[in-house]
Amino acid sequence: MSELDIRPPRISIEKAIIARHNPYANELYDATEEFRGLPSVVFGPASRPEVKRAAYVMGCYFRREFRYDFPAFDPHDQHSYRAYLWGYPEFCRGREVLEVIGACQFLAGRELDPPASYGWQLAWAWFHPFRRRSGLLSGSWPYLMHRHGRFGIGGPVSSAMLCFLLRMNFEPANLTRAEMVETLDKRREMTTDPNRNGHYIGKYT
Repeated sequence: MSELDIRPPRISIEKAIIARHNPYANELYDATEEFRGLPSVVFGPASRPEVKRAAYVMGCYFRREFRYDFPAFDPHDQHSYRAYLWGYPEFCRGREVLEVIGACQFLAGRELDPPASYGWQLAWAWFHPFRRRSGLLSGSWPYLMHRHGRFGIGGPVSSAMLCFLLRMNFEPANLTRAEMVETLDKRREMTTDPNRNGHYIGKYT
């Protein structure tokens, strides 16, 4: 897949809705909020179809890059989840829109198969190749930890993600630091290509 083949989806920007009593509502943030480097939109099953469609497009790019059978995001899913979009505002045809360049999704631990003892699991994440390694995810990490606590990571986990977790000094609920280091060491022994077998959690920034 060429980076030039990717067309970031755009969504209309509505008035900011800060509904902390409802974790599944649309929530638009800016740099004046409590945490810096926040994702632009937080949403769940009850959110706008337009927002879900943008996440679906990002999930399709994820599928195409890593050659999975299905998109990472299902816009019709009514299970408990929180999803996040990163983007940049711009004007298009006289209205302000958000150009989406990154997305991730957390699933409720109780609805995993089998159910997990922890509250949330980061299932997938994907960022536009031109926007990777620009601090988007690392800048949002304190906020994600604030909302989800010590969450799990959906597997198999890529080497890039394992390195990111170690650099952030974050130990997921379902992985110890020793296990992450051991996995990285084994992969280095097997191949110099970290994407040889494909990993569900993609390239991170």
